[in-house]
Amino acid sequence: MNESSTNSQPAHGKGTNVPATLAIFLIVIAVAAPFLFMGSGKDLVPWRSDLAAASQEAETGNKLLMLDFTAEWCGPCKTMKRTTFADETVKAALEKDFIPVKMDMTDSGPRQAAWSREYSITGVPTLLVTDAKGRLLARHVGGMDSKAFIAWLDDAKQRAGHE
Repeated sequence: MNESSTNSQPAHGKGTNVPATLAIFLIVIAVAAPFLFMGSGKDLVPWRSDLAAASQEAETGNKLLMLDFTAEWCGPCKTMKRTTFADETVKAALEKDFIPVKMDMTDSGPRQAAWSREYSITGVPTLLVTDAKGRLLARHVGGMDSKAFIAWLDDAKQRAGHE
């Protein structure tokens, strides 16, 4: 007997539940949306890349150094770039009392190895505040939002007697 199929499901036996698929898609978009639009913040900090020149600038200007050990592949570093370092109050706090220096750890060359040894860098981001002579005043490993970052800078200034 030849049976004709009246089953409306596809041959593989599983139907497609469009409303459920659409709901899942919308949930994924809703969760991902904040991360997709976070990239609009622009880093406002006037970073230096030459530590020796920055140290001289700090000494001449009676300022402290703020070293940001970062890497291109570092998620918290990217977040700080888009948020913390895109905040006008952070920019103003840094410009007033600090010389900010970006220490790029993306490559694993001899310079990065020397920085790792000299500054005990075991992960990024690592943020340091030093005086112009290199005396460590504050260390933080991990990301920080603007409010916590400014409080951290203020604490480092107090330690240095820069109030």
